[in-house]
Amino acid sequence: MTLSRLCLLLSLCLLPLSAMASLEAAILQMLDDADQDVEANRLMTPAHDNAFDRYRAVLLLDNDNQRAQLGLSAIAKRYLAIADAHMGRGQLSAARRMLANAVKANGNTAETAQFEQALQQAISAARTRAKPLSLPAEPVANIDDLNTTTFALNKADLSQRNQSMVGQLAAIGQRVQGSREYVLIYARSDAEGRWIYQQLRNASTGYRVRGNIKRSKHPRVILEAPLN
Repeated sequence: MTLSRLCLLLSLCLLPLSAMASLEAAILQMLDDADQDVEANRLMTPAHDNAFDRYRAVLLLDNDNQRAQLGLSAIAKRYLAIADAHMGRGQLSAARRMLANAVKANGNTAETAQFEQALQQAISAARTRAKPLSLPAEPVANIDDLNTTTFALNKADLSQRNQSMVGQLAAIGQRVQGSREYVLIYARSDAEGRWIYQQLRNASTGYRVRGNIKRSKHPRVILEAPLN
């Protein structure tokens, strides 16, 4: 038990009965408000006005309060359900964020561990399914051939940011992870360039892609010799 918690408990023991009754009433009110927050989906937001903060506040006053503990468990389950929905739609980054919220609410549990395993499998499967594609009517570039350094990006696929484009960029990113080549991204807008860079970075696990983004009507990725 921390010193601050011990001091809090000692101070509570010294309160008169009327104050203890008021404290109990305040705790019950916080629990009621927190339950309403869960129903309204105010799980961790807005700041300082949500179910998570209220349940935690109750536990600071009553460490063994079962209703507050069950409330945090309910929040975690709600976030896991949201994470599962994201994963079902292929939104794996969003699913991971919701999983992190579930762990924050109720710690690491068997349910969060099981979902973490399923999420990792989904991420691996997505990477396996990703296949690099080139522009129609152009020869398919051999991304593993280090003599090939220019990769044209299909404008339609890039505008849709579809799985074909994600797959092509993932393959380039995996090459860069091993080769450490410098990346020049030519994109039609700054936002498009940043999105291309993020796809390369997502695929190059453990390595920060080094490169630059330039504007061009003809989107492409050019790989140059690694920087010293």
